[in-house]
Amino acid sequence: MIQDAGRSVTISFDPNCRPNLVGHKARYVDQMTAFAALADIVRMSDVDFKFLYGGGNYAEKARSLIKAGASLVVVTRGIRGVQAWHNEAGAIEIQAPTVAVVDTIGAGDSFQAALLFALRAIGRIGRHALGQMNSDELCRVLMFASTCAAFTCGRTGADPPRQADVGAALSRLCSSWGQRKSYSERTSSWSAPRSVNEHTFVIAKFRSGYSRFGLRLSFASK
Repeated sequence: MIQDAGRSVTISFDPNCRPNLVGHKARYVDQMTAFAALADIVRMSDVDFKFLYGGGNYAEKARSLIKAGASLVVVTRGIRGVQAWHNEAGAIEIQAPTVAVVDTIGAGDSFQAALLFALRAIGRIGRHALGQMNSDELCRVLMFASTCAAFTCGRTGADPPRQADVGAALSRLCSSWGQRKSYSERTSSWSAPRSVNEHTFVIAKFRSGYSRFGLRLSFASK
């Protein structure tokens, strides 16, 4: 299914590990690595990375995933911010926004949805366009996603922001492309995972036979 989908959509992969549900870790790690190798975007938390790969050498693993075919690898690290690697833009690190943390549940989902939303907003969601992204664009995308995740942490429940909550961040994201007006007109509200405009861009979670592991695959039409 993933290989067939890759011919027509951009695939974003979040392993979303649940260690207490994993019976055979070596096989599980092999499966997650195989899925990551088929994705265009790989996003995981530092906790997931540690469970899967046992250390903090993010750069080495990111390079191997990019060599396998990914365009973008992102590791979110909570209050320590975000690190990302891209086949053209190189390595980028973004500091976490300052926020009074109330509840971290849903922060990863908000980041993931906002990441895909932002890539779509600047015209970098398609596989070819994603591969040509520059470092300034990647910084803007990561800052926007981080802002959305931080907003989620600032209130109770897995309650991601709507467009009105992050309007300033969206303006900064799109300012260089003159797209702020068109997106504000077409997007009355959004949350993760939701359709973010009237077209066919939908963030979907396919759990299939791996539901017990919390596997997350996001398919975005190009």
